[in-house]
Amino acid sequence: MLSSSLNAAGFGATFAAISDVCPAKQRGVVFGMITAFYSLAGVIAPLVMGRLIDTSSDAASGYSIGFLILGIAMITGAVVAMLTVNPDRDAAKLATVDCTGAR
Repeated sequence: MLSSSLNAAGFGATFAAISDVCPAKQRGVVFGMITAFYSLAGVIAPLVMGRLIDTSSDAASGYSIGFLILGIAMITGAVVAMLTVNPDRDAAKLATVDCTGAR
């Protein structure tokens, strides 16, 4: 429970980090996409957890499996982020991209 509560700080940090690397003209679109992606969890998570609880032999084991999957997903996401996120590299790459749509 602690790990799934502490990640809430990531929401604010995400928008601060994105504003550092995303061109000003694209920030609104990017922030909207991130918010939409985050909002999907409010629909998907209860469905998945409910399915796990319903298909388990009892509610306690269903919750146990659900929280185990949550922990694995969070650790996997953290490892992927640590290996792939590099704000300086991404900002330099985005600085060379023409975001006006001109071809």
